[in-house]
Order: sequence, then C-alpha cells, then structure tokens
Amino acid sequence: MMDMQTQPVRSQSRPVVEHGFVTESMTDTCAIVANLEHCTNTAVALQSHYAQGFLSSRHKHGRGQISYCQSGMMLVMTDEGTIIVPPGHFIWIPPNMYHQAQAQDGMCMLSIYVENGLWPDLPGNSEVFHASDLFECLMQRMIEIEEKGAFSSSTFDAIVTLIRDEIGLASRLDMSMPMPRDRRLARICNAILREPTVLRGKDELARIGNVSHRTMTRLFQTELKMTYSEWCQQALILNALARLAAGDPVTTVAMDLGYVSPSAFSAMFRRRVGCSPKEFAKQY
Repeated sequence: MMDMQTQPVRSQSRPVVEHGFVTESMTDTCAIVANLEHCTNTAVALQSHYAQGFLSSRHKHGRGQISYCQSGMMLVMTDEGTIIVPPGHFIWIPPNMYHQAQAQDGMCMLSIYVENGLWPDLPGNSEVFHASDLFECLMQRMIEIEEKGAFSSSTFDAIVTLIRDEIGLASRLDMSMPMPRDRRLARICNAILREPTVLRGKDELARIGNVSHRTMTRLFQTELKMTYSEWCQQALILNALARLAAGDPVTTVAMDLGYVSPSAFSAMFRRRVGCSPKEFAKQY
C-alpha cells in the first residue's frame, strides 16, 4: 500500500463551473469545494484525472457525492475507516462527511454532487456499489453534454433521475477497512496494513500495541466490530486488489497471501469483490 503522505501532482488550472458541470484535472481540492458550495444547481458533474499517488486534502462539502472509477483504483479515508473503490465501481459519500481520497494508480473518475436532501433515502454512511453498463453510460453522457455545449436542464434532470434509479438497483460491496480510534490498536492495524502478507502471531502484534493478547482481541470487537481474522482478511483484499491491478499473476498473489490454491483464493475474491481475480485484472 502506498505511503499516505504522498502529495498530489497539481496543475495550475482552476476548476470551472458552467451549466452545473465542473471539469477538473489535478486542481486544488479546496478550490473545487469552494465552487461546489457556491453553485446553485441541484446537481454538479465533475470529471477528474489523477496521477498515481494523488492525495487530496481532508475536506467535506454540503452535497452528497457519487464518484465512479472509470479506470484506476481509489482509496477513500473517512472517520469510519478506509474504503477501496475498484474500477467499474462507485462510492456514495453522504453530505458533510469529512473524507480524503488517494489514487492507487493513474485514475479517471466521474462524479456527481447532489444537493443535500435530493436523495434522502441513500445511506448515512459511505458505501461502494458495482456500476452497471447503463450507469457508466449515464455518467459519461453528463460529461459529453458539457463538452459539446448542448446543455439542457430537462435532459440533465432526466439523467440525474436515471442515475438515482441505477443506484437503487446496484449491488453493494463491503470494501471498507475500519480503523480504530484507540492508539494501541491503531499501532497494530498500521503494522498489518504496512505488510499484510507477513504472518505475525497474535502475541507479536499484541506487543506492538503494548497490550495483552486478551485486550487486543477485545479492542478489535469493541473498536472495529470485527474479529481479528475478519479485519486481517480485509487487509489482504486491499493488498490483492492493488497487486492484481499492477499486473501480478493470480497464482502468485494467491500463494503470497497464504491460500493453498488459486481456486480457493478466487472463490474468496469473488464473494467479496463480485468478480473473479482475472476479471478484475482485465480492467487494467
């Protein structure tokens, strides 16, 4: 996993709001948010291109956010934890939720920011969904309308309505990596994330956190609502996604993660991600 202190590569351009759309490439997050807060449109569309290692500032805005990874992979850090958004998937970020985004590699992201209260039935926490072909076409169409200068409020509203319908039909994926507030458990979790494929005994991890084995087990349950094993499997999935996206063979990834066979790894991967490792890797 990349160093979270990696700084984004920025251009000198500024985001432009026109007809409810924002086009952006490596621009300052604060400037984008400022434009969103002053825009009176019900929804705002944003196309973003990020270089590997891009890390936004921690920020929030009064609009709900849907961000679709058209290519590349994104990590989103919130107070709830870390969430991975693979290509072909999108994330819902509720209004006024502090968040920070990092590009794991070169990434193209299509986003829509909706007025607070427009979609009140969407969850109050961040969630990842699998995008349908129609969803991708609708998001892309919003950008194309702006590029052609053929903006129509009725067309825009119709597309926004269709996107909301597609969200309601989309499959949700558990791609979250909850992080603890307790500093002792945070030291343990960070050690696992830095080297998720290194097998450590519970006693060694407990020493890293300067806690007893029993206290560590209790902290995972009380702080993260997960067992130690469940949290470690999530860390392995994050590692697997990054390596598969980088082109590592499925067999190599499976063996490095401790699976006795590629088929066992593939079965777990499909359950958690919604596609096979090979299908996921083909998107890169």
